[in-house]
Amino acid sequence: MINAGTICEPELEQIRHAASIFNVTEVDGLGITLASVDGKRSWVMVAPNIEVMVTGSPTNFPGKYVIPLRLIREAEYQCNMGEEVELTITGDMARFTGETGFSEMQLLDQDEEFSEFDSSNVTTAELRAAQIGHLIAFGTEYPTGMKDFLMIERVPPVSQIIFGAGSLEIITSYKEAKAKTVQLNQQAVICGRTGQFVVNRDHLKYVLELLRGDRNEMVTLSADIESGTRMQIAGPTWKILINREQFGAARFHSQIIDILYPANIEYLIGADGRICAKIDDTNIEIQLLDGRLPIARCTIELVTGVERSFDLLQEIEQQNEGRVCTKFFIRGNAIVACLDFVCGQSLDLIDELRALVADSDLLGECLASLGVIGDKLDLIFES
Repeated sequence: MINAGTICEPELEQIRHAASIFNVTEVDGLGITLASVDGKRSWVMVAPNIEVMVTGSPTNFPGKYVIPLRLIREAEYQCNMGEEVELTITGDMARFTGETGFSEMQLLDQDEEFSEFDSSNVTTAELRAAQIGHLIAFGTEYPTGMKDFLMIERVPPVSQIIFGAGSLEIITSYKEAKAKTVQLNQQAVICGRTGQFVVNRDHLKYVLELLRGDRNEMVTLSADIESGTRMQIAGPTWKILINREQFGAARFHSQIIDILYPANIEYLIGADGRICAKIDDTNIEIQLLDGRLPIARCTIELVTGVERSFDLLQEIEQQNEGRVCTKFFIRGNAIVACLDFVCGQSLDLIDELRALVADSDLLGECLASLGVIGDKLDLIFES
């Protein structure tokens, strides 16, 4: 028999609040993974983009055990009646025993593990739970009176967390919903370099479930501003890992790859993130740009080494007047076909790129009639 120690109500209550963040499907073998970590009872819940660990009283026992969430809720009810409970594990059965009775269930089998957080080169912000709760609650709140949920869905689900000089800020923009940006600031003890870390707004809201205890307890946010992929937010008895998100147009980079790859389109990614895709034997450069809206700029350099002339400029101008999407211009000594489209719009990217190639071919015929001579360009990026 394994004795996991005596448990009080606040610990079980914290586990219940943390579990509300996740979809804990018992029928799939999922529960709350229990283990002794660094001499303390630790409860772990994991999803693809977020992880939580709740830490309990000091105790030591071997192994990991998946406790059904239903059993933990029942144990909390026992504690709510003024009792402590003792958790024991015998074979594949877990039992909470109180003063007046016990509850018992079979263990589940899908154990989870809390990821190791790399604390080297991190910036930390320390502030009271009430302060970080204030920042998150109002920094992620939807604009008042919003009834058009389709409009809300256009808003990127991200918030910027700014580690400043002596303060922590949260900035959330709702410009896509024609609402104002909100910026909140609280004094904090900052150690390390200043800068921003962008996280999913909905995931950030989950932290509120862990802030239901002492409003004066200290909470620490830790993140590698330069190259980190996760932020850790930790209180005295809990910690949560949240994935970093791309900000602005950059967040659409993976979506473009997800379109090109299954379509068997050849592509290379440059060191600066630009994508070179080969469509109908033509190389197209795709670059993500931030402006009033996030833009994917797709360009084909048709000819290089050309000299500007009145006839050439006039022909390009006439072509642009007659076109709605594709535009042509001279960049340096190259003639470029360009298509800008707003990221996130319901367009068929492959069809749009093929249309760009077709328009480029038409301009090529016009250039040939003008006797434009230059060097053909073969775009090759270093991966």
